Amino acid sequence: MIANSPLEELRRKEHFSTREIRQALRDYGNTQESYEVILVAGTNGKGSTTAFLSSILSHRYRVGSYYSP
Repeated sequence: MIANSPLEELRRKEHFSTREIRQALRDYGNTQESYEVILVAGTNGKGSTTAFLSSILSHRYRVGSYYSP
């Protein structure tokens, strides 16, 4: 890795400002904007809602799920 790359500079910090995060995303091409996302949040029913959406959308789109405790 290049010693003075934006990513290397960010790795040395503990806390980041919103401006720094936005700049880092711009530096790497805003890849988070290259795909559609559905966020399922709430207390109950996230797993079944995600399974339901996946079963419907997978007929036409490539679908992936990420679960976090």
